[in-house]
This record gives sequence, structure tokens and C-alpha cells, in this order.
Amino acid sequence: MDFTVKITNSPPSQTPPSVSRNNSVYPHAPGNRVKRIDFIAGVRKGLRELDEGKGISHEQVREEFSEWLSS
Repeated sequence: MDFTVKITNSPPSQTPPSVSRNNSVYPHAPGNRVKRIDFIAGVRKGLRELDEGKGISHEQVREEFSEWLSS
């Protein structure tokens, strides 16, 4: 794990600006778990919708995009 902490003379009630709670430094942080669960749930929902016949063809997507981009 690589990260750098810069020590400053900030009051105890404030987090120095160089210290962040960046979840990328801590891959197992709760926020990352929630994002991963949300992503997996979205993928499963999409696959379920495809199984139910709710998907649209690639050609339909192209047509919709061309309509949106020409507006």
C-alpha cells in the first residue's frame, strides 16, 4: 500500500488537506464495497431484463443515438 501523509500544523479538529479518505488507497473500504455491490446488482438487473426480452437491438440503439445527436 502506497500513500503519503503531509504533516501540517492544522488544529486537531481539522483534517490536513493532504490527508484524504480516498477509497482507492483502501480498496476494502466500506464505500468501495457498496459501489461494487451496486455495480453487481445493476449488471444482474440488466441480465434479468435481457432474459425477460426487455432488451433492445444494437440497430435500435444506433437509431436512438442518431435521433438524440441530430436534435
